Amino acid sequence: MMKKELTWEDFEAFVSRISARLKNSNNHFTAVSGIPRGGLPIAIRLSHELGIPFREYGERVAEDDFILMCDDVSDSGDTLSKIHGATDGTANMCFLAWFIKTDTKFVPNYYDQSIARDVWLVFPWERKDSEMKKDNEV
Repeated sequence: MMKKELTWEDFEAFVSRISARLKNSNNHFTAVSGIPRGGLPIAIRLSHELGIPFREYGERVAEDDFILMCDDVSDSGDTLSKIHGATDGTANMCFLAWFIKTDTKFVPNYYDQSIARDVWLVFPWERKDSEMKKDNEV
């Protein structure tokens, strides 16, 4: 498996690109949330960039809220699919990921880059010598 190390400069470039897309969309989000662990830095940064509140993952939302749910990567797609299914259509929510794997089961409403299955991403908030494990395996 090939490792790709991302920098804070890569992160800021992503935030710039995706926030421009979000600002030019017809979606008017009332809050942003992030899936622990990888989605939190993205959600917090976008909260500042878009000027909308950050909501903790799992926090109860109002019926009229429109949430932007963030994750770092839609790898298998299981996590985002599970959240999408759990809302059962009762939550107004869009999904965002910095990366998607080419064979993911769940393609979010917004994503920045598509990468091959055999690429292991190391995000700037992770240790560069981290083992190749999914967050739920750590």
